[in-house]
Amino acid sequence: ATWMRSSAQARGPHRIDVTYEPRVFEQEIEGVTHFEPAIKVTRIFASYTSLDEDTIVESTVGIADILFMYVGFLLIMILILVIGIRLIFRGEVIWRRGLVIFSVLLVLSVLYRYLSMHYLYYQVLGSSMISLDMFFYLITAIALSGFVAISYMTWDAYARRQEQEQVPHIDAIWNKNLFQKKIGKAILAGYGYGGLALGLWALLLYSFDIVFYQYDSTIGFISITSLFPVLANLVNSLLYVPVVSYAFVGVLMCLLQIRIRNNFILIPIASVLVGILIGKAMPMVLTTGDILPDVIAFSFMALPLVLAYRYYGVITVAISVWVVFMILRVGVFFGSPDPVIANQGLVMITIIMVPFFTGFLLHHYGRDDLITQSFIPEYEKRLKQQLRLEREFQIAKESQFALMPKSAPVLENVDVKGFFIPSFDVGGDFYDHVVINDEHGNPDELVLVVVDVSGKAMKAALTAIFTSGLLLSRSRSKDKDPAAVLTDINPILHERTDNQSFITCLLARYNLKTRELRFVNAGHCQPIVKRNGKAMFLKSEDPRLPLGIRSSVPYHSTTFMLEPGDLLLMYSDGLPEARSKTGNLYEFDRVLEEIEKLDTDSMDAAAICEYFKMEILNFSDYELADDMTLVVVRI
Repeated sequence: ATWMRSSAQARGPHRIDVTYEPRVFEQEIEGVTHFEPAIKVTRIFASYTSLDEDTIVESTVGIADILFMYVGFLLIMILILVIGIRLIFRGEVIWRRGLVIFSVLLVLSVLYRYLSMHYLYYQVLGSSMISLDMFFYLITAIALSGFVAISYMTWDAYARRQEQEQVPHIDAIWNKNLFQKKIGKAILAGYGYGGLALGLWALLLYSFDIVFYQYDSTIGFISITSLFPVLANLVNSLLYVPVVSYAFVGVLMCLLQIRIRNNFILIPIASVLVGILIGKAMPMVLTTGDILPDVIAFSFMALPLVLAYRYYGVITVAISVWVVFMILRVGVFFGSPDPVIANQGLVMITIIMVPFFTGFLLHHYGRDDLITQSFIPEYEKRLKQQLRLEREFQIAKESQFALMPKSAPVLENVDVKGFFIPSFDVGGDFYDHVVINDEHGNPDELVLVVVDVSGKAMKAALTAIFTSGLLLSRSRSKDKDPAAVLTDINPILHERTDNQSFITCLLARYNLKTRELRFVNAGHCQPIVKRNGKAMFLKSEDPRLPLGIRSSVPYHSTTFMLEPGDLLLMYSDGLPEARSKTGNLYEFDRVLEEIEKLDTDSMDAAAICEYFKMEILNFSDYELADDMTLVVVRI
């Protein structure tokens, strides 16, 4: 059967075609079987275009539409998920906000399902089937809500990097600081861009002779038949808007702005991509047009959305999308002769105008303190704290290495060289070799010192720097006995260090003329002397307590006469206590063996230092368990 519109001025479709089949309805009443004639409607088609009587134009969904709808949405979803998950693992997202968005959208999704299905399936299905339907829909809702939450966190991270204008607006909303002029301006701008999007889209639809029709799900436009149509449309819009605002526009524009700087290239490309997404991947309405006219029409709808994001921000985009979505759905209410449904349309118009008047009030009467307020995400605070700590480490490292010798002294009949390798960026070891001149300005004595502070990293480094200052200030005096130096500084270190810290020190004074070596050992590794190819440890006088353990320790110096050809090694415990990957120690005896094995008569002090440096690094696989310091003196 076919019904034609009676006149051009009449409202409603131009033509309605109904296909039906005859049926016989059988029922039994009080034991008597009754047969009633009936019909079964198999197809209803309504056309709003002027058609010939024998011509029917239908909207068909082809392979291309399916590819755009599923493949397009899948690609943007994979892209955002990959980028978002990387940001999550890097700790560059605001978790709390993402969880709030996820929770709200999940509740709205379940509510929309119930509202839309109440008068459809849920009237004929049993409670168990309804529960099963809600369960499976909940899985879909969790996936969609999670996707939107990740999209928001991804947009937030990139927008902060790019210092986009409306990021402080979003922060103000989250902090419940809504009464702001700039937020009102963003809302009003959203209405302007939304109206422009509708106008451009309508112009393109008219040019291509295309008609749109409502679409909510795979079973069609169901908001009008829901439990509360206005509420269903409102909830549906609140589910659709975040997807478009954050995923389709926000994240996509952030990524494109990284690669494309020219607006004349950026805006058209973004408009086409967003148009494909809102027209095909996740359409807000369907049309009777083919692929190419559809993409062009929706690209023109997307153009104001892209401009809104580029020159305002995501709040303006969200308002624009919401206005477009709601207006496209309000017309069906006014086309109904039922006054109840028509009144629903008036309610929707009122709801659509509420944000507009809110924006007007905010813009004219809101506060202007948004500029003075700043929100720093927790991950940015951690990053700044980390950068500050790294800078402090760098300063400590520079300070520590600045106190150590820049070069070895050039002395007659004495070759000296040392090195220090921290197990971290900074360490607790320290060494120095200082030349003391006589009254004529000629080299007379060589002061050698190796220090090892308990612990590692910053704390040990600061103590090492403090100790080095005390040692050097007291060791430069001519003929100053090493034992007297350590006896003087020990009370200061005991007072200025905590109970868990102590300092081992080996301080020696070598007379360049007499070749007399006076040294004192405060809990440090015993120095080694190689003479005539044989290496041995040099024992020292007691007490050998480390510095800082007791307030008063009477140290005593030990004297040893060096001979031409002797080799002296002063080192920290990072050398003998180096560990291999299997956990084995290098050991003190192996140090003696390596020294005896070396042809030290033909090697200078620098070559010997380099040998032990590479030997320990290779032995420990470049992962030192402790700081390593070595001073080599060849006579």
